[in-house]
Amino acid sequence: DVVLIYKGNCPKDWLNSNVDYAFEQYPFHVIWIYRKDFSLKYMIAGNGVDEAAFKASPLPGKFLPELFEGRKSVHFYFASPGGIMEVRGATVHPGDDSEKKTPLRGYYVVGRLIDKAFLDDLAALTEKTIRLLPRKEASKIVMDRAADRARGLIVFKRALRDRENRPIAQLIVTSASPYMRKIEGAFRQDFVLIS
Repeated sequence: DVVLIYKGNCPKDWLNSNVDYAFEQYPFHVIWIYRKDFSLKYMIAGNGVDEAAFKASPLPGKFLPELFEGRKSVHFYFASPGGIMEVRGATVHPGDDSEKKTPLRGYYVVGRLIDKAFLDDLAALTEKTIRLLPRKEASKIVMDRAADRARGLIVFKRALRDRENRPIAQLIVTSASPYMRKIEGAFRQDFVLIS
């Protein structure tokens, strides 16, 4: 359906009924649709996000050619007006071209805020504690794996990277594991016996 947008005479009500529905189906906060010359064709915000904050597209066409060069899709994070946003984008081709062999018609880009609601949902789904920290704050955290194991914790970090592959934030995931505490105790006991 998105291909119709690129034919140049797509009515606004068609966009409203065929693009805006994505907010009902997926947890997006912003959708940008670009023409093949990287000019912005359509933008809409939803799911509680203030559209005015995104009117001046944080995805200016000037860096899209670089992002999509040699790629059919892109994935990165950026500091948006509403917080850290995950962005995914893809080239648009006719619906019967799943292999994307025909010339592209434009670009479809969506953004999702990594906000408290998202982190709470992810934590509930995975049964883990999940925190999002800005890069500068996250760099101050020293991981003490031995202390974490002794407390029965498994902790790991994942950098969220911008379009230039620079870390802009960290997800810190913590899982309490009673088995980890038992394993750590058994290792200590075996070490004492061996020494």
